[in-house]
Amino acid sequence: GVDIGIVRADTLDYLERKGFAKDIKKQFTYVTKLYNEEMQVIAPKNVQSLRDLEGKRVSVDLPNGSTFVTVLTVAERLGIKADWRYIEQRIAMEKLKRGELDAVIVVGGKPYKSVSTFQNDGRFHLVRVDYDKALQGDYLPASLTSKDYPNLIPEGERVDTIAVPALLAAYNWAPGSERYRKLTQFVDAFFTKFPAD
Repeated sequence: GVDIGIVRADTLDYLERKGFAKDIKKQFTYVTKLYNEEMQVIAPKNVQSLRDLEGKRVSVDLPNGSTFVTVLTVAERLGIKADWRYIEQRIAMEKLKRGELDAVIVVGGKPYKSVSTFQNDGRFHLVRVDYDKALQGDYLPASLTSKDYPNLIPEGERVDTIAVPALLAAYNWAPGSERYRKLTQFVDAFFTKFPAD
C-alpha cells in the first residue's frame, strides 16, 4: 500500500537474497539518490581493517534494522565470518569498552551521534573499510575525518570507508493508473520545488 519511500540501495537485494520477496527489484523504480550513510567501525587499535574482524565478536545493532542489513550484506560479499551480536548500540558501546565485544559497527550519516559521543580512552579508533570490487555495485567510497570524529581519528587524518546511498523509491505502478498519475505529479513537484530550497 506504500507508493513512495526511502530505501537503502542494498535493502532490496538483501530482501530478495534472504527469500523475503521474489523479484522485488522489478516492483520498484528509483526516483533519486537522497544522501549517503557511512559505515563506521569502532574497534581497538589492533584491528586495522574490516577483514580483521573475522571470527571476532561484532555488534551490528538489532536484527533486520538498516545497520544489520548493510553489515551482513557487506560481510557476505567479502566472505567475512564474524560472531555477529545483535545488541542495541548504546549497550554495545559499553560492552566494547568492557572488552565483551571486539567491535561495534554503525551505518548512518556522519557524524553519527552514538559514534561522535563515544567516550574514547585512547584504546579505540575507527577501522578502515576497503572499497573492494564486490562492494562496488551498491556502495560508494567514502571517508571519515578528524573533523567528523575528533574522539576517534587523530587531527588531520582520515579513515577510508564505504557508504550506502539512501534512495527515494516508488512502487512501479502501471502507466495510466490513478496511482501512477499521482506519483508522476509528486515527482514533478518534488523536482520543480527542490532547487528552490
